[in-house]
Amino acid sequence: MCSPTGPDHCNQNQLLFQKTWSGILILVFLSTSLITSVSAQVVFSYGKQKVTKNQFLHAYQKNNSDTTGGTLSYDEYLELYLRFKLKVQAALDAGMDTFPEQLAELDAFKTQLAESFMKDDASLNMMIDEAFERSLVDIHLSHIFLPVPVDAPEMKDKERQ
Repeated sequence: MCSPTGPDHCNQNQLLFQKTWSGILILVFLSTSLITSVSAQVVFSYGKQKVTKNQFLHAYQKNNSDTTGGTLSYDEYLELYLRFKLKVQAALDAGMDTFPEQLAELDAFKTQLAESFMKDDASLNMMIDEAFERSLVDIHLSHIFLPVPVDAPEMKDKERQ
């Protein structure tokens, strides 16, 4: 029941619909694969590890946020970053991450870092101010205490259950 012009018109519309959607799906697939390949471009690899363009740019921007003109060029930073990655991999291959001295130093570093976060003066002052404001408000509270003997009938019922 497509149209009064006949079944050929329906078939043409369905064919056009299928071609359009097929084209759209192919276009989406190609654009997705292109975006993925651009963002996953490998800048360099060492051993089994690969460093992508996004990883390198993230490290570059993180370490070169200085706008005073002392920033490194991409080539200079690539050389430094490559040497850093090779040194880290050599240390991991040598098992240096499992040495007791290294583990103790890591724990000390974590403790030192945690202390700096725990002793945030702004947060501490805010909590002190809040405690002071709460101390200005009087809350009148009273309660009534009714002693219940141990051999009360309710207690005996609970013991039986």
